[in-house]
Amino acid sequence: MIPSTATWVLVADARGARIFSFLEKNGQWTLHDTLKGDGSGHPDQTSDFGPKASEHKGALHGHGEPNAKETQERRFAHTLAHVLERGHGTKAFAKLVLVAPPKLREARAGGAPETVGRPA
Repeated sequence: MIPSTATWVLVADARGARIFSFLEKNGQWTLHDTLKGDGSGHPDQTSDFGPKASEHKGALHGHGEPNAKETQERRFAHTLAHVLERGHGTKAFAKLVLVAPPKLREARAGGAPETVGRPA
């Protein structure tokens, strides 16, 4: 497989994400993918995440019911990490620019391999 010279620009918030791609520094951007933060609209968003028996967060987190919004945001962040990992594994991009709030960036850092999104 020939490595791509493309740059991916991931623009995301809790409501969704768009991945743009371009080849040249001043070249035209093309929309590569769109993901919705609610888990709909993208077939890969649910393929790797089956139902879980427990939402246990560990001893450092408070006890009680998980917050549905936080659970949804965490799953969305893991979906983004999966898409980036797949793109990196198939050499679909050479560089990555991540434009997202800190909460999503932190979740990506915990969910994606170190090689995805590491500063150049």
